[in-house]
Amino acid sequence: MESDALRAVLLGIALLAFAIYLGGAVSMELMLRFAQEDLPGPQTAITCKVSGDLWKWIALVSLSATGLSVAVMLFLRSPMLPSGWYALAVGGFGASWIALMSILVKMSFRAHPALAFRPDPSMPPEEFAETRQALKRAIRRMDLLLRTELGIAIFMGACLSVIADLAMQ
Repeated sequence: MESDALRAVLLGIALLAFAIYLGGAVSMELMLRFAQEDLPGPQTAITCKVSGDLWKWIALVSLSATGLSVAVMLFLRSPMLPSGWYALAVGGFGASWIALMSILVKMSFRAHPALAFRPDPSMPPEEFAETRQALKRAIRRMDLLLRTELGIAIFMGACLSVIADLAMQ
């Protein structure tokens, strides 16, 4: 009985943390992108920096809470290896969790900082053009990472729903 209650609490933590993560990923991709379209360049840069810095920590905490609570819940269910659909869901969840954490690290330490550099109008024209091209590449890279993140997160949610269903049986 205690184990069932603990599994239910862990499942609730996992689902809540994942809902926060997925909701944040969707709002970063859909709402924030459209909100930035009408902003001048410098304001877009500041908005991206502030929201990206905040999102990095929210995503790290929510993904960590999701992964940790699912790991403990799986261990409580049975210390033996899962099989069948459950094994596929656990494997998919684990792979997607690793992929999302990797994307988060890449966005935090490479893609996001590359967006912070802006060309200075006093630069020589060749250097200014090169800097603008580098910024455009950084924006495309970030767009690709954000869309990949969203796709993997949706897959992870499907795996989590199978785990949740089977964990409470």
